[in-house]
Amino acid sequence: MLQDASPRINLVEGAITFAEHSFGWSFTYDGANPTNSPATDYFREAAFRIHQGLDKQFGAVLRASRAGLREVHLVELPQNVSYGLGGDIVGDLVRDDGALPAPYRRQAERCPRAAPAPGTDPSALAALAARKIPGAQPATQEEILAVESRLGIALPEEIRALYLTAGSGELVLNEDPDAGDFYGMDIIPLGDGPYRQAYLPENRLSAWKYGATETLAPDPNGRIQPLAGTALWFPVGTDGAGNVYCADLAPAENGHYGQVIFLDHELNTGAELVSDSFTDLLVHQRLCPPTGPVRDAVKVYLNRVAIEDAAARDDLEVVCLGISDTAVDLGPLLDHSSVRTIDASYSRLAEPMQVNSFPALEYLSMTSRDWRALLDTDSVPGGLMAANIDGADAIETVAIANEILTRWGRPLITVTALHLENKPRRRAVWWRRSKLN
Repeated sequence: MLQDASPRINLVEGAITFAEHSFGWSFTYDGANPTNSPATDYFREAAFRIHQGLDKQFGAVLRASRAGLREVHLVELPQNVSYGLGGDIVGDLVRDDGALPAPYRRQAERCPRAAPAPGTDPSALAALAARKIPGAQPATQEEILAVESRLGIALPEEIRALYLTAGSGELVLNEDPDAGDFYGMDIIPLGDGPYRQAYLPENRLSAWKYGATETLAPDPNGRIQPLAGTALWFPVGTDGAGNVYCADLAPAENGHYGQVIFLDHELNTGAELVSDSFTDLLVHQRLCPPTGPVRDAVKVYLNRVAIEDAAARDDLEVVCLGISDTAVDLGPLLDHSSVRTIDASYSRLAEPMQVNSFPALEYLSMTSRDWRALLDTDSVPGGLMAANIDGADAIETVAIANEILTRWGRPLITVTALHLENKPRRRAVWWRRSKLN
């Protein structure tokens, strides 16, 4: 691919992240992404062919230069470092195994005053299930008791009645999916592991990089707790697209015990109210006005909001710098006690040491230049739970990451370097080729 590049190009670099069923890549000429270059297609095809014979996850960095450099670096990450996306081989560095961002650590609080909604009718719900799913296999009392023992709380009577009538099956209320009424749902068996595991907080987290910037403010109507997930959001049905209807066993102060909430598989936190009960939803097809925890209410982007306005907020949790042509001074925000995440991936900090003035800071994403300033002065914030490095090539990122991991006493990223001898390829001239024929 160096041969295909313009003579003005001195260095070609490609980075690939190989996973079991996929791969990601990036390709640069002298550090910049080429436009309309056939070399990018060649590189992608080469990465695809290599991936076909692999069954392990690792990264690879390939470099070639006009000066004769020919090298390959194979990068393997320890368990406490995630792989990045595309050609960003190194993702998040996590200090302690299993650590979760703040929204995912939040636990459900029991509301002892919570009661089922008025009009909840277990008999009517059971009769509907029997009529719509004739011959359905009911769940057993033993299965229900096992679920309640695991949850540490009794299921609502209407949920018990539903499962004792139909332990699974498609409960279709309206054959026309385009009608305005509620279509129905597939009942999730009590023993179904995947659906019950998928919406637990640790499984809704895709990566620290994204989870650390998630925020949830309280539901303005006080119906649903601001959680990433909990086993007390008990999946009862699915819409067939991976989303679930749950019985909320831990409603907020104005909620009903067993109210129906919707969990979207494309969202990593929170839930939305659907109906006061499964009786209302399925028997009467009565929906509630949607409400739930407010996303992004305690997050600011400093390229959209004046930093002085952000500093006036006492509830601020996440500060994202966004893209800025000038270095950003965090001075007005210093000592904010609730700021837990600073994302400075796409901008420089005027004074990187300022990040040590946020007592609750647990996640920090910065450019390699700003990380270097912290490392050289031994100023990495002591309370960090995870970190991310941006703005450097893969090998420089590995070097910085290993310095951070060393300070944390965690396993390091390993790199195997292969240096290839740059021998010119000799081609037989036409008359020699003809003699060989």
